Amino acid sequence: MLGVEEAAERGDAIETLATNLDIDDPSRLEKAFTLCHSLGTNIESGMWVFFENEISKDYGRKFRQLQTSLRNEENYELRLQILNREMDALTLTKLSNE
Repeated sequence: MLGVEEAAERGDAIETLATNLDIDDPSRLEKAFTLCHSLGTNIESGMWVFFENEISKDYGRKFRQLQTSLRNEENYELRLQILNREMDALTLTKLSNE
């Protein structure tokens, strides 16, 4: 939801929602939540495939790395690419920390 709120504040379009997201509109907020939930599920599925259906120390390490990277204020463009589905989940899991 961080990326959705940022996009709304900056006036950037999230193609799967609306050009100007009014975060106070309950129907758009519900769509935003549904989109974020779907993306989270896709990322988790991508990690599951990438780590060959096994939860390991590397899996946990990658999860924490992704979580930290996606929360980093400097990674706004990455969050927007994910929200606009310009980057798929499997590609995201293969990215390095840099």
